[in-house]
Amino acid sequence: MSERALLVARVEQVLLAEEERYRELQLLLQAERVAVIDRDVPALERLVREKEALADEVRLLEESRIHACRRLGEALGIASESPTLEALTEGLGPDGASLAPVHARLSALLGAVRELVSENEGEAREAVARVRATLSILGRADTVASGYSAPGQSAPRGAGRLLQETA
Repeated sequence: MSERALLVARVEQVLLAEEERYRELQLLLQAERVAVIDRDVPALERLVREKEALADEVRLLEESRIHACRRLGEALGIASESPTLEALTEGLGPDGASLAPVHARLSALLGAVRELVSENEGEAREAVARVRATLSILGRADTVASGYSAPGQSAPRGAGRLLQETA
């Protein structure tokens, strides 16, 4: 196998590994959405830890892809510090046919992951707003007297009984 073919195989290997990790991230983001909607705090904490670990793996794979693409670009005579997959595929001609579908799938998957992140962010904002509204309602509910007052005068009203008991 030629050096060029080995470099193409390395880029493809890294792209496939990235694709796998982004599919895992997609599943985690879908689970996160359900946990946010259900207000499942233990599940959210677990998912955040899993996403952080996966993000570290994705960063390492990205660095590997950049390095592999740079080496392939040098072998092809592409004068760029970080050649794009599109440029590499064009430079390879028929030898780059295996990279094109992997690149297309990865690009589509990245778009789907970005969309899920955006949707989850909106869902989380709505959940926080609902919690704040509930706390506000509870803060006004069933107020009790707090402190002492002179005989014949009513005591000042404090925060809601439910909030006082949980504070």
